[in-house]
Amino acid sequence: MAPSVALPTLVTFLLVLAIIEATDELNTADLLREYRLLQARVVDLESSSRSLQSTTEDGLKAATDTIWLLVCGALVMFMQAGFASLEAGAVRVNNVQSILLKNLLDVCVGTLFWWAFGFAIAYGYGDSHGFFGRGLTSWPDDGSNVPVAGEYALKDWFFQWAFSATAATIVSGGVAERVNSVSYFVYSAIMTGFIYPFVVAWGWSGEFWLTNDFDSPYFDFAGSGIVHLTGGIGALVGAAILGPRRGRFDSSVDQSVFDPHSIPLIVLGTFILWFAPSSSARSAVFSISVAQQEFAS
Repeated sequence: MAPSVALPTLVTFLLVLAIIEATDELNTADLLREYRLLQARVVDLESSSRSLQSTTEDGLKAATDTIWLLVCGALVMFMQAGFASLEAGAVRVNNVQSILLKNLLDVCVGTLFWWAFGFAIAYGYGDSHGFFGRGLTSWPDDGSNVPVAGEYALKDWFFQWAFSATAATIVSGGVAERVNSVSYFVYSAIMTGFIYPFVVAWGWSGEFWLTNDFDSPYFDFAGSGIVHLTGGIGALVGAAILGPRRGRFDSSVDQSVFDPHSIPLIVLGTFILWFAPSSSARSAVFSISVAQQEFAS
């Protein structure tokens, strides 16, 4: 091959090699850049996935705990049916309507006074909660007219309300056939609005003397003292003040007139009161997700 032909060919070959090498370097740089971008994207996706998983788990736990508390609160409320059946069966037939009305008053009046005063006394301290439902809902700062959840969730109010009605209705059986409806209305308002809430504040709020002023603080897991003892003392005091029914324990009066009028209602109420209080013991953990974690560990 002539030198005049070989030289351009060699130059062309070298140029091609240079172009190929430059192209390879360019592709390598692009690939490295794309790899780093892809790697950063994978890290972001993994972080987002972990955050989403955590949010989903937290939401699931919150929903499970809410359902748990509502179901247990409904079962505690179902105790009202047990008390009503037991007491209606234990009184004479002419007093059945009166005792049923008193059980209804415990729920209706108790709801109003627990909302207006009781819950605030039991769990409100400082500026965290006020009377008349304040703290259950609050108004957003953006001017919206739609209330949002306050510091206390409505599920907590509902659960504690069921216990307040239970504490009040215990007394109705202790004073059966011996108190009129108006007097019982006043009692129910005072018990659910003031007496029982103070006991709850001392024992369950964690802010007062029963839980703070002793080396071994008072601990009531399921309300045996706070709920049932409070209601029982109220019934004892009421029965002591009113005394027995007219003619009761009087030898000149036929005592068979005081016999219960319906044994089936008594048995039905007893079964309900056997079943429903067990829910209050289970619900005392307040959170099924926490209970599951503690059990698993």
